[in-house]
Amino acid sequence: LSSAEMSQLIDDVIRPEIHNIENTIKNTKRLLVGSLKRDITVGAGYIAIGLFSGFLSPQAAALITTLGGYKFASSIVERVIQIKRDPPEVLESPYYFLWKVKKTKRPI
Repeated sequence: LSSAEMSQLIDDVIRPEIHNIENTIKNTKRLLVGSLKRDITVGAGYIAIGLFSGFLSPQAAALITTLGGYKFASSIVERVIQIKRDPPEVLESPYYFLWKVKKTKRPI
């Protein structure tokens, strides 16, 4: 391909695909972070409502927190790991390698 044809190929095919990968990653991470915040808020809210309404004694709240805390903590850790990883649909893209190179490219 000539230089002009190569430029046209990059502009018409490769850049839009890389842009789609970036958008997919941004949207997936935004959804995961939102879900994580919601889960933390709801979990803390249930305990707080139970304590302030008198349905739960402080000892019962401590017991529930201890029993459910492990599963809740492991769920949070799993979500944080998912946030750090690239989504599976991006990994399957034929342009993933080019996006990764673009992302890790450092100026000389």
